[in-house]
Amino acid sequence: MMFASLKMKIEVGVGNLPVVCEFPDVLLGTSPVSMTPYRMSASELNELKKQLEELLDKKFIRPGVSP
Repeated sequence: MMFASLKMKIEVGVGNLPVVCEFPDVLLGTSPVSMTPYRMSASELNELKKQLEELLDKKFIRPGVSP
């Protein structure tokens, strides 16, 4: 019986990986995602406040404390 062994040496390095600057069409025509805030009607705002109060009372959410 005869066994053959094939060893392939593949070198992977940072230089072999594609970089975004090599694909200029990827970023063309894009812009940051931004939405303008919209106003709620008085009834929608009251409903939102009521739901938030219920969630606060049940301790599902808590008030934010950002500096």
